[in-house]
Amino acid sequence: MLSSRASVLEESVIREMTRLSQVHNALNLSQGMPDDPVPKPMKDAVLKALNEEDDQYSFTWGKKCLRDEVARWMSQRYGLDYEPDSEITITCGVSEGIIAAVGALVEKDRKVLLFEPVYENYHPGAVMASAKPLFVPPSNLSPSGVEFDHELVKDSFAQDVALVVLNSPHNPSGWVMDDEFMKLVRDLCVDNNVIALTDEIYSEMLYDGKKHRSLATMEGMWDRTVVLNGASKTFGATGWRVGWACAPERLSVGIRRYHDYMTICAPTPFQAAVVEGLRMGEDYYENLRSVYTRRRDRFVPGLEKLGFECIQPQGAYYVFAGFDGIAPKDWDDWDFGKHLVSEEGVATVPGSSFFFRNKEEPETGFETGKRWLRFTFSRSDTLLDEALVRLERRLGAINKRNDLRNYH
Repeated sequence: MLSSRASVLEESVIREMTRLSQVHNALNLSQGMPDDPVPKPMKDAVLKALNEEDDQYSFTWGKKCLRDEVARWMSQRYGLDYEPDSEITITCGVSEGIIAAVGALVEKDRKVLLFEPVYENYHPGAVMASAKPLFVPPSNLSPSGVEFDHELVKDSFAQDVALVVLNSPHNPSGWVMDDEFMKLVRDLCVDNNVIALTDEIYSEMLYDGKKHRSLATMEGMWDRTVVLNGASKTFGATGWRVGWACAPERLSVGIRRYHDYMTICAPTPFQAAVVEGLRMGEDYYENLRSVYTRRRDRFVPGLEKLGFECIQPQGAYYVFAGFDGIAPKDWDDWDFGKHLVSEEGVATVPGSSFFFRNKEEPETGFETGKRWLRFTFSRSDTLLDEALVRLERRLGAINKRNDLRNYH
């Protein structure tokens, strides 16, 4: 017999699509795994830690050397100052940080505010804490970008919200919060006594001159914000599972308790290695942005030539793509996504997996994401080019009025 919480949870769609890509020997553009190797200084540091037998439990909230380095890095890059011994917790990736923070800071039946499209881990975090997720749909989701109705946002904050989750740069759309939206959220958090949880894992992946700004830097927000980040995306180390939660001591106390009993500690040898990553100079980050800008600028136009309507990514390494002009009108994102992975050899993520609002009711309009797919451009140039070739073989030759099912 499953608990009511487990009954609500569903298998990760992203990880399911990765499995399907393996079954069909498809190119995996579903899960955000970089093809680029982890920087050599970090690999060398892992081997050094293992050779020195630095592979037992670390102190539960992280090795002192890594907490010190995270404190320096957060201060230098984002102007955020945290005390390493009481305000920084090393977690098993941002995913664990989300579960620990929501569980520690939200009372049963209080609301957690989530903005759709929403990364699939946030909803389970609320459910596992016996909180109630409250979703804000976008007022606009189109190639012109992502927008939210400010009056609806204000009304949502007034509904017994304890915590709001924000993700910028955004997964799945690549949207980056502007100052106006951040000020709106800041004012509403202060006025309604709401804690903010900011997932900033893509903070170093910004394009077209955009700069990352954390909500915690805004007046009145440092003492009510939990900032999550980690090594997975910036250093291409998604399997290392090293992240960090930075928050004032009054919030970190609870996060550390949850973290302690969930995982004890993040992998010790990899903690030591991430220290080396955080010490890399600005040239590393400039190269990172250059590589992903190039991939974005070759892959997104390629999708658009095939008829996809793409939201131009401002950050992160995903593109949210509408397919109204390509697939039959009676196909939803799952129909098209499964077709692409099984017949065309390209795995994507169905757009509806980023929408949770009113799932029990008849679904209408763009809110459901049922005419959208998410692609990642975190893969190599060669793999991205091959994906476009595979899509072009069928999609580029199909008259938009025809049903894809006639082409098998």
